[in-house]
Amino acid sequence: MKVNTLLISISRGLDIVEGQLFGATSGHSKRVASICNNLGKAFGMNNDELVTLTTSALLHDSALTEWLTSGEADKSHCIMGQRNADTLPLPLPGADFVLYHHERSDGSGMFGLRDIPLGAEIISFADAYDCNMTLKGFLPKITDAFDAQSIDSPLPDWDVHPLEAMKFGDLIVKAIDYKSRFTRNHTFGIAQKAKHMAQFYGYDDLETAKLYLAACLHDLGKLATPTEVLEKPGRLTDAEFATIQEHIQYTFDLLEGVDDDIRHWAAGHHEKLDGSGYPFALKEHELHFNAQLMACIDIYQAVSEERPYHPARSHQDTMQIMHSMAANGGISARIVNDMDAALK
Repeated sequence: MKVNTLLISISRGLDIVEGQLFGATSGHSKRVASICNNLGKAFGMNNDELVTLTTSALLHDSALTEWLTSGEADKSHCIMGQRNADTLPLPLPGADFVLYHHERSDGSGMFGLRDIPLGAEIISFADAYDCNMTLKGFLPKITDAFDAQSIDSPLPDWDVHPLEAMKFGDLIVKAIDYKSRFTRNHTFGIAQKAKHMAQFYGYDDLETAKLYLAACLHDLGKLATPTEVLEKPGRLTDAEFATIQEHIQYTFDLLEGVDDDIRHWAAGHHEKLDGSGYPFALKEHELHFNAQLMACIDIYQAVSEERPYHPARSHQDTMQIMHSMAANGGISARIVNDMDAALK
């Protein structure tokens, strides 16, 4: 399973968070990765080294939402980010490129180190360049090899087994759910239930991975939703509800270029069989079975988990609400019955 476009989509979502916090521009992580790719080629890196370098560059700030909730020192986001990178099936594990992505060889980085991995300093240079920061303190060979005209080149291809690709979903789940304390376990819960239902239906590895990734990515657009709206304890105004609804369009846009099934299943989780859903008002014949399944899983999770406006509910109480929704024609009665059997 090719994960290039998946990684780029994840990085787009992370760029939204960095833009909100520090003013980083759209496409920041992709440009940093492209710069790193070209510098890596200039230094004769092989494909495994380039994949590890560019993936680390795309995800160098993957822990920003987790770091914000921790209240820890600035460099903690590097430690947390490296922990995220270590969960991935990188060709060269233990490279520590994310951990030291703010270091410079003159010792002026967050950790004050001089002896750092070349890949880490390349990411640090590319990040500094794209953020219009001073380029002093880097190895001369990096600054000499840099070509400002080559920041849009394609990244190296990377294929992994479908079940290994699921690990990329786990990474973005953390970033999404740390966005708000009220959604802390929401995406994780949906991803786990998606995996469980894939097993229930006997899906093969590829379809299981795609459904799981769709579940992990379904709320990617919520990274653009203001936290005060996500955490509002009372009833939302019409304008606030419209803001919440926009996250689906953001998800759809951010997943441009990703596998069509993953994109459709992820962005279809608020559609209804009768066409009353959003944002595309799709009807039953336009919704793949797994898009209908995603909608049901999302409802189950939202209804069953504690929210600012309702307490946690039991499986029995959750299913009572869902059976009523199915009877009204909004969601699939077959899937609701299957979930009742599979999740009790």
